[in-house]
Amino acid sequence: MEALLVDSVQDADWLMTLMTAAALGDMQGPGPGDELLRRLLNRTGPHTRDIRCAAVLALAKRLGSGATADFVAALQISDSGVKSYALLCLAAVGDGRAWDDVFGWLRNRLRRAESKRYGSPVVAAVEYLLRHGGEQPHDRAERLAKVLRENRTRLPERDEQWLSTA
Repeated sequence: MEALLVDSVQDADWLMTLMTAAALGDMQGPGPGDELLRRLLNRTGPHTRDIRCAAVLALAKRLGSGATADFVAALQISDSGVKSYALLCLAAVGDGRAWDDVFGWLRNRLRRAESKRYGSPVVAAVEYLLRHGGEQPHDRAERLAKVLRENRTRLPERDEQWLSTA
């Protein structure tokens, strides 16, 4: 069944491709769908944001922490929606390998003026960083606390409220 889904994407329109990515997320990996999802993650052009986001989520569902490198790759994509999905998936199932990447993303995000926007993925980034803060190197928690203290006024109000109760 999975091989048929993979083959069906060859000539599929964007909606069928999106539905295929979602369906692959409901199948256990690893399998032939993993490579297709990675290719979909790197698609560009019209109507590809939803496909890329679905690919990130499907990889998380299929591979769990085994998709951590894929989430890091998604953080490098310029699309903020794809980055948000990558951060959500890292927070849910990612392992500690992406800590430095997520920390760098958070530090840069908090330094930008638009970081006050509602609905930012800051909470997902902080959740991931907290979950893996106790791993090597041991200064991770201190680095995170320092960045959050230095940028507290730049946090969206909703994120600041969440952080004060966490």
